[in-house]
Amino acid sequence: MNPILTQILSLTGATLVLLGFGGQQFAGLKADHLAYGLLNLVGSALLAVTAVIPLNAGVLVLESVWALMSLNIVVKALRARPKG
Repeated sequence: MNPILTQILSLTGATLVLLGFGGQQFAGLKADHLAYGLLNLVGSALLAVTAVIPLNAGVLVLESVWALMSLNIVVKALRARPKG
C-alpha cells in the first residue's frame, strides 16, 4: 500500500475513534448511540486495514475486534430505532 495513503487512512481512523471517545467523555455521547458505534466501527476498520501491510499483528487483532464490537453497537442501535 502507498505509504502516504496508509498514513491518511491511519490518521483518519485514529481521529474517528478519538472523536467517539471524546464525545463520550466530554459531550454526553452514549456508548450505545449509533454515532458512537459508527465512529468506532469506521475508525477501527481503517486502522485494521493499515495494519495488514506491513503486518502489525497486535494492532490488526485489536482493531479487528474493536470493529466487530462496534458493529454490534451499530446493529443494536439500528434495531432500537423507531419504525417509521
